[in-house]
Amino acid sequence: MSRLEKALGGAVIAVLAASSSAYGDDPNPPLTPDSGGQPAAPPPSCPGEPSAPTAQRPTPEAQPPTEPPPVSQPPVSQAPVGQPAPQPVAEEVYVPWYRRVGFGFTVGGGVDDFARTAMRDLTDIGGSWNARLTIGTHSYIAGEVSYIGSAQSVDFFGLGTNATLVGNGVQGNLRVNMTTHSMFQPYIFGGGAWRHYSLSNNDFNAFDINTSDDVAEVPVGAGIAFNYAGFVIDARGEYRWAFGGDMVPSLTNDDRAMDRWGVSGNVGFEF
Repeated sequence: MSRLEKALGGAVIAVLAASSSAYGDDPNPPLTPDSGGQPAAPPPSCPGEPSAPTAQRPTPEAQPPTEPPPVSQPPVSQAPVGQPAPQPVAEEVYVPWYRRVGFGFTVGGGVDDFARTAMRDLTDIGGSWNARLTIGTHSYIAGEVSYIGSAQSVDFFGLGTNATLVGNGVQGNLRVNMTTHSMFQPYIFGGGAWRHYSLSNNDFNAFDINTSDDVAEVPVGAGIAFNYAGFVIDARGEYRWAFGGDMVPSLTNDDRAMDRWGVSGNVGFEF
């Protein structure tokens, strides 16, 4: 081999070595026909030499999922630990003042008579009637205002057979109820009254009897009322002390006293 051939061979080897080194350091190696359009794999590294790092393509960062906007809700009160949750407050129902107090109106009648012997012997058992307004049927203390009336036949010498003793008056009571909002309402009462007596259907003039008289009365008694859906039934008994009676002047004060007893029943409504 001549020196020229040796020199050419060394130059070719140096060019190949330089080309191989440049190919291994290129991050984007040339494509080869057999790679299917993919970069050719780098040549294996020699034992003992570190392998060249492989270029990584940046991957897009994952986007957090989009959450729906929060739905506004009313705040919920939380009870402290160990304590019961607060109960909802019921809406207060308005009740008119007259329903809270309670009003009742009744009408009725019954039987009554004089309690003292002298006047009872001169008259028969008679009938009574009344109209009563009660204020406070829904409370323990109530008031009553009443119109009172009575009528009974009179058997006195010198009077006609159809003579009738008629009484009309007004009365006010203080009433104590045992219940306030119950179907049955027992009670007691006491008060004062004024009554005017007059003789009617008198065909003759008797010498020893007056044709009219005015008395003051103090009634006391007890009763019970039944209330259902605004309907009222009331029953009571009473005694009346009378003062100032002078219907029969010839009788002594005790004998001519015009005390009365009576029982009555009423019906009406409550509002």
